[in-house]
Amino acid sequence: MRETVLQMMRNAAAPQWLEREISFVVDMLVCIAITVMPKIGFVVSVVYFLLRDSIPVGHRSSLGKSVYGLRVVMADDGSKAPWRKVLVRNVISFIPFVNIYDVYLFLLTGDRLADQWSGTKVVKMSV
Repeated sequence: MRETVLQMMRNAAAPQWLEREISFVVDMLVCIAITVMPKIGFVVSVVYFLLRDSIPVGHRSSLGKSVYGLRVVMADDGSKAPWRKVLVRNVISFIPFVNIYDVYLFLLTGDRLADQWSGTKVVKMSV
């Protein structure tokens, strides 16, 4: 148990972890801003949330990830993740209790369950 807590603390202290979390907050703020649009705001916000990492903003990253130069790529070859994989990756956030385990796993290993299921990973783009 002690080793698990120490591993979670090490992963939480990693710089990319903080960048990923802040980019998620930026994306949630974008979703909230979109939601205030009359009539279709909620639907557009959900679509943005589910496909945010495949929208062509800043090298096919979400607005939040573009701020830090992060990008979702395929884990096996590093190519751009197609929208279907991004959809699988982001739909996990809508599944009750699975998303809580996803956060736990991310803190424990530095890798999300969503990344494992979709075969993707988040990388820092080279300048």
